Amino acid sequence: MKIDHKIHNDIVILSPSGEMRSGRNENLLHQEVSRRIKEGNKKFLFDMADVPYMDSAGLGVVLRCYTSIRKSGGVMKLTHLSERVLEIFQITRMSNLMDWYTDEEKALKAFASKAR
Repeated sequence: MKIDHKIHNDIVILSPSGEMRSGRNENLLHQEVSRRIKEGNKKFLFDMADVPYMDSAGLGVVLRCYTSIRKSGGVMKLTHLSERVLEIFQITRMSNLMDWYTDEEKALKAFASKAR
């Protein structure tokens, strides 16, 4: 797995690419989030456009990222979930826990609101 990043105002946009599954360096995402939290970042947007598949290990990493961000007083949102990944989020009800958006612009605007 590879993780690209960019900053939009005070929002860290992380863009993992590749399958998020056991044995695929799935913990790299959590390591990047932990590093950013230590730097003082509080707002995170995960752009999942290049994640075609995710298994339980990948879900676990996303949930650990969410938990770490929330514990630090931060906010995490998701965008561009593939149909397959969104289905997994819905089956596990993670889609009810985390804010997700169909496009980046809507997600970025949502940080300005008082959403979760």
